[in-house]
Amino acid sequence: MAYPPFDYIARHDVYVNGVVGYRTGDGMYRDVVNDLGLSLGIDVDAARADLFDRPADTAPPAAWRDYALAQDNSLGRDDVDDMTRADLIARFPDPDKPEPKAEPKPKAEKAQPKP
Repeated sequence: MAYPPFDYIARHDVYVNGVVGYRTGDGMYRDVVNDLGLSLGIDVDAARADLFDRPADTAPPAAWRDYALAQDNSLGRDDVDDMTRADLIARFPDPDKPEPKAEPKPKAEKAQPKP
């Protein structure tokens, strides 16, 4: 990780007022990305997985797409745009949610003695 800990990494040269302000691979802070209107997965990649908290299962798909891009830099914007919210929830399960318990198998009933 670059120090100071940047929020994003430029995917391509970023021009600011007609001049290259950030080269490919340069670190960028969140405020710069927001001010320049850059898009996660297109213009920049997340430099840290903790940029976004895991959204609620009912959060809008856009929140899930940004979270997915921050968690897995191998995904591109096109990849996550093709995924549904259910797909993203399944790919990034809640680590705090306990695994569902398997239903106990019913006990075999003992044979009743014949009268």
